[in-house]
Amino acid sequence: MPVNIQFGEGKAKRIDQFCSPKDRILFVCDPVIEQMGVRKKLSDNLKNGDISVFSDVEPNPSVHTVNKALRIAKENKIDLCIGLGGGSSMDTAKAVACISSEDGSFEDYLYGKQVVKRRKKLILIPTTAGTGSECTCVGVYTDTEKNRKTGYRTPYFYCDTAIIDPELTYSVPSSVTAATGIDAFTHALEAYWNTSSNSLCRGAAMYACRDVLKNLYSCYEDPQNKAARSSLSHASMLGGWAFGQVRTTLVHALSFPFADYFHVPHGIACALSLVPVMRYAVSNEPACLAELACFCSYSSTKDFITDVENMITKMDLLSSIPDIHISPAEMRDIAEKACALEYAHLVPGDIDVERLTVLLHDFLRRVFE
Repeated sequence: MPVNIQFGEGKAKRIDQFCSPKDRILFVCDPVIEQMGVRKKLSDNLKNGDISVFSDVEPNPSVHTVNKALRIAKENKIDLCIGLGGGSSMDTAKAVACISSEDGSFEDYLYGKQVVKRRKKLILIPTTAGTGSECTCVGVYTDTEKNRKTGYRTPYFYCDTAIIDPELTYSVPSSVTAATGIDAFTHALEAYWNTSSNSLCRGAAMYACRDVLKNLYSCYEDPQNKAARSSLSHASMLGGWAFGQVRTTLVHALSFPFADYFHVPHGIACALSLVPVMRYAVSNEPACLAELACFCSYSSTKDFITDVENMITKMDLLSSIPDIHISPAEMRDIAEKACALEYAHLVPGDIDVERLTVLLHDFLRRVFE
């Protein structure tokens, strides 16, 4: 994982250490980050006079949005792209840094063309503790015309420098803290139980799971809890590194069609199936979470799963999901889309369309009853 990680409070203020005064820079962020002045504060710490801004990134960034950012990068002949924000902004920045010096549109790469080299420098600065995108070589994008989310993976998506500054997360609303925090937990959990995992990734994932469970609700209740914020940011980074090596599993495979059907942020889509998939995995392989539950100080796997469920309930994570009637045919469609993703089958226990359709019917009925 060839990323220069800079972790700690106040690190973002020293961003000039990782840029050249001659760099033509493009900041990529969302409208909220721009309106709050976060991007401007970082820009003011730079000695560069040639700074452009693309601040139109939306949740689950669309192919159209990436192409708009690419045009600005090309017009300004940038040398350095800085992704500032959540996973959507960082994933957009990855694509810009890799493709802005190439011909063609982003769709060409999303559907087959491979990046052969990244010619632009790339710095990623998360403002949430959740995606871990600053440490991965993966980006996720939405094709609105095809109504689907698609991932793109290339070693050139690894950034040059990741600046993880917990201070940037203090102003994040509690609802966003909850959703991104559950995403961080899911990354770590799926890296831990992934059937292709290894001892190094499992070790990092265990620490990440433990620290999310210890600190997420504290951050949700008290956004200014500096110690909890720092621990949560560190856990998100660790979980990002771990799943970046071995991929995610069934919870994330389901999150894509869930996001399409319910039009909810990624973290909410993960929260929807997290506990049912945990119970499914344990029912197939009872020992798959035993060591992790013990490490996190639970007396049993059952208590571990119950505490995760209670945390999701206390943070009211599922209340934003619209009460949409999902027909049996649509449940099967969701199951087919998830099972079509290779990494869905890295979950402990066999999974197929029939089993997953039954699982979906059971827990979606309980969510909306």
